[in-house]
Amino acid sequence: MGRRPDFLILGTQKAATTSLFTWLGAHPDVCLPDAKDIGFFADDRLYLRGLTWYESRFPATVGCCTGEASPRYSHPGRSAIAAPRIRQALGGIPLVAVARDPLERARSHYLHDVRRGRERRSFQAVLDDPDSICVRASCADECLQPYAPDHLAVVEFAALTGPGEAEWVKLLAHLGLEAIPRPGERINDGASAPVYTRPMRFLFEHNLHRAADWLPRPVRRLGKRWLIADRSSIDAYARSATEGRPNAALLARWRADARRLSEEWGVDVAAWPSLAG
Repeated sequence: MGRRPDFLILGTQKAATTSLFTWLGAHPDVCLPDAKDIGFFADDRLYLRGLTWYESRFPATVGCCTGEASPRYSHPGRSAIAAPRIRQALGGIPLVAVARDPLERARSHYLHDVRRGRERRSFQAVLDDPDSICVRASCADECLQPYAPDHLAVVEFAALTGPGEAEWVKLLAHLGLEAIPRPGERINDGASAPVYTRPMRFLFEHNLHRAADWLPRPVRRLGKRWLIADRSSIDAYARSATEGRPNAALLARWRADARRLSEEWGVDVAAWPSLAG
């Protein structure tokens, strides 16, 4: 037994997706699935399993609202694939996305990839590569273009996670939910995330790390010493993340994207530091 979701959070990665999913789970009229990021419509392998499999991921509780939060739905190159699938299967359900200052988002994304062992260039080298995932994913309007504006609400990251609650109330209204106080502070799971070694990255990317849950605790403890690196191993990358700056071409690209966000989605980008000057 299951059901189709009533809403989708499109991400973006490193833009409070986890926090937003957790906050919505605290709403009395919301019941969420166990997995935050199902990513069915953006993953070709999962999509082949069919809608019945997808529906089984959601609780069949009567009288509550349910949904998922997947950065893959706004991922560069995947949003164009996910959007028509979502429209075909779910019609005009409410969609939500969060837009963040592009440099701050890219910096957080970069450090996440460093911890996962996916990135070993300096942050400046990543910014100077127009095709890098950090750069492309920070172009929020480019990523959201495949979605219909009448079904999608785009909220601004700092306004959503800061002291005010106007964006939170706007988001709840878009989802058809009664306004409640925002449940808590922003959840930053990246600040204390482990640093993967190459073997751990292999296990994680092939979803083999979950098998460790079945191992005795002493074995798991020993495995961590081999699979998890010391955080000091990324100190140089962390320093480079504070020093990198967008070149003129990238700054122009981000400014144009932010202008479209403001015009098409009503996002207030005036306070984004990376676009000043």
